Amino acid sequence: MAHKVKLNESNSTRVSAEDLHRQLSMIFQAVETPENHADIAAKVLVSASVRGVDTHGVSQVIGYSEAIESGFFTVPQETTVITESETTALLSAGNGIGLVSAYEGMEIAIRKAQEYGLGMVSIRDGHHVGMVAYYAMMALEHDMIGMSMTCLLYTSDAADD
Repeated sequence: MAHKVKLNESNSTRVSAEDLHRQLSMIFQAVETPENHADIAAKVLVSASVRGVDTHGVSQVIGYSEAIESGFFTVPQETTVITESETTALLSAGNGIGLVSAYEGMEIAIRKAQEYGLGMVSIRDGHHVGMVAYYAMMALEHDMIGMSMTCLLYTSDAADD
C-alpha cells in the first residue's frame, strides 16, 4: 500500500535530518535509553531513511521503543568483550539494542584495523541492527573498507523433543 502513496510538496512536510535525529534521540531517551546510546540509535535510523531505506529507518523507532518498554530489550545495555585477539573480538550485546552494539562493535573493528591492519568483530546476545550497510560505511571515514553482515539463528523447543 505504501508504494501507492504519492508524496509531493502539497501533501508532505520536510524535516531536516538534524531535527529528525534530535527527535528520535529524545524518544529513545524517554524510554530510559542513555543519551549516548539514544544518539547512536537515532543516527543509524536517520541514516537509513536519508538513503531511502525506510524499512530500516525512522519508522522503526516505534517498534524499538515498544521493545524497550516491554523489557524485550535490556536497557541500559552493556556491550562486553567475551574474548579477543589482536585482530578479532567476540562481543555480547547484553540483550540490548542491536543498533548500539553493532555500532560499538564496528568501532572496535576499526581500532583493531588501524593498529594491526585487520579488525573482525562478531556479536551475540543482540537484536536487529537496522541498515547493515551503515556499519560498513563507518570504515570509510578512516579510509578503510568495511564489511558487515548478520545471521539470524532461530531455535525451537521442538528440537528438544
